[in-house]
Amino acid sequence: MMYVLPAIALAFVLQAPASRAKGSIEGTVVRAGTNDPIPRVQITALPFDPSHAPPTVVTDAQGHFLIKNLDPGTYSLEAERNGFAPQRYGQRNPRRPGTELNLDAGQELKGLVFTLTPAGAISGRVTDETGEPLVGINVGIERPIYDYNGKRQLSVQRSEKTDDRGEYRVFLLPPGQYYMRAVPQSSFTTRTMNPNYVATYYPGVSDSATAAVIEVGPGAEVGGIDLVLQKQQLFSLHGRVVDAKTGKPPVSGLNFLLYHRGSRSAVPYGALDYNPADGTFAVVNVPPGSYWIEAMLHTTRVEEQSRIKIATRIALAPVDVTSSDVRNIVLLFSPDVSIRGRISVDNGSAVADLPDLNVFRLGLEPKESSGGWSPQPFETSIHPDGTFLIEGVQLGDYRLWLYARQAKYYLKAARFEGDDVLTGIHVSGPASEDLEVVVGTDTAQFNGTVVDQDRKPASGVAVVLIPDRQRDRRDLYRTVRTDQNGRFGLLPVVPGEYKLFAWEDLEGSQYMDSDFLRKYEQLGTPVTVSPSGSMDFEAKLIPTSPQ
Repeated sequence: MMYVLPAIALAFVLQAPASRAKGSIEGTVVRAGTNDPIPRVQITALPFDPSHAPPTVVTDAQGHFLIKNLDPGTYSLEAERNGFAPQRYGQRNPRRPGTELNLDAGQELKGLVFTLTPAGAISGRVTDETGEPLVGINVGIERPIYDYNGKRQLSVQRSEKTDDRGEYRVFLLPPGQYYMRAVPQSSFTTRTMNPNYVATYYPGVSDSATAAVIEVGPGAEVGGIDLVLQKQQLFSLHGRVVDAKTGKPPVSGLNFLLYHRGSRSAVPYGALDYNPADGTFAVVNVPPGSYWIEAMLHTTRVEEQSRIKIATRIALAPVDVTSSDVRNIVLLFSPDVSIRGRISVDNGSAVADLPDLNVFRLGLEPKESSGGWSPQPFETSIHPDGTFLIEGVQLGDYRLWLYARQAKYYLKAARFEGDDVLTGIHVSGPASEDLEVVVGTDTAQFNGTVVDQDRKPASGVAVVLIPDRQRDRRDLYRTVRTDQNGRFGLLPVVPGEYKLFAWEDLEGSQYMDSDFLRKYEQLGTPVTVSPSGSMDFEAKLIPTSPQ
């Protein structure tokens, strides 16, 4: 029996296989420095689309791998093997993002060389002043990172506890600079066990600002990082907590933190007593130093559509501990306020017609805290008539932000109590006027290629578009990595004046560090982005030294 398909159906049958054709990624894994092939490496293709399961293969005796049956899309390759820290394909530095691979339908991507750098280790011994081993001491290996605001701070990479001989070995460390910190168990669990030993950085200091750098090379075993914990007199902090909103102390939802004022590194303490009846608190086993003490008050409320919102308020006070206990500390939670407002759309369309309005969010992000911790942003949803209400806002300085599922929407204008507040809003008390916000829709498309000094495409490069004047507008920044062909595509860009940078090596939000950016300011390429425009730009690679 013969069946005749309609012409349209037949065309679909003939075209469908091409649009769904599977691709593959093939390459070899080699050891950095020698280029020797590495067998038994687990390679995983991580798809940009999280709905796709990541396939995994293992390299053969010649270090060869082949990942087949891949859907078109963007992938990152991750390698794992004993003796090597997990790494991404195309990393210029083991702590950086890798190169994303764009795979077309039916494409066979071949010839990749995935270079793995052997991991190192740090080992040593922790003793008391008499040479006796200290058992169960938590040894953390920390490294500097750039936080969201471009500030360098220490983050724990890996940790281990000392054994019965006081010895430790922390392994699987990528090459780089590290700091070692020993934290006695008593700092977190009890008042009585080793009460006079405090958290100490190598070679024997309490603040990371004066700690010694430990350099770990590829595959290096850095031994002899020994630390003697000295007993020292410890003190206590006494004070009270007051909520100015109620005039009473908080009953529950309260946490305390202690930070060095210089480095903002956390200070473990022995224990804390808090009496909700009168708001008094006592922090024990605190070593001498200059600190911020913070109290965080968490409250929960149910918003529209049964969304649970956890709001956090902070109270902060400086503390100097020298040779005695510190008393009469007052941690005051300032009263919070509510801010009403209304948004409109620049093209005159109704707010109710905005796509995915139910996921739009408008909020206030606290500018950098004086202490070591910043509260979460205050946010709210937007009603179909354009009105909104931001509740629970503490007094202080904030940045205004907008979230929309479609990146083409942005904050075009904002006024509050007669002031332009696009670059920052100061909340000093109950608002006398509404916050008026205009949402822009005229963003531009921005694509391009990065080339090196030989005009060859540069893969895995950090491309950052920075506003030329409004450096405080975090929402205007755009950053992305080039793919295997040196190509990049930024999220929709707000019209305005910018500088484009294409750094060979960049860590996290390092570009937000004004000292770092100042060194490269003249190498940025000026760019004018027109409303609703489309650009295809060629950028020159900026060589940078690993940090």
